[in-house]
Amino acid sequence: FYAHQLAISDSTVATALVRLTQVQLVQKTEQGFERTKEELLISSKNHNLALKIYHSSMLEKARNAIYSQSPATRYTGTETLMIDPELLPDAHTIMNECLDKLLVLFKKSQEKSSLIHIQFNLFELNQSQKKVVS
Repeated sequence: FYAHQLAISDSTVATALVRLTQVQLVQKTEQGFERTKEELLISSKNHNLALKIYHSSMLEKARNAIYSQSPATRYTGTETLMIDPELLPDAHTIMNECLDKLLVLFKKSQEKSSLIHIQFNLFELNQSQKKVVS
């Protein structure tokens, strides 16, 4: 079921479920696998290879969705502007608040038949002026 929904291999799903169970993010129940917490926020102030791989794969899926899904089933919005970098912490807070509001909205779902991914991207375009950190 999960492999079909995500268009990935059964072995990839099996490996992911074992790993998620090991770190106690999901648990196996009689109904299948369930989250161990209602809401879960994973973030890192440091570079984390696992998070980089995850976000990279989701960006690839977002890119594919631009070409394969109608605007009625996806959202892509962008804005490019100059800012004061001192405001970035406030921007992070606003984006987290927006995500929290979307989570509250989607908890109202009566029929959960569509698996979605919500992703906001905010990054510097003028990277040539900065040292790139791996």
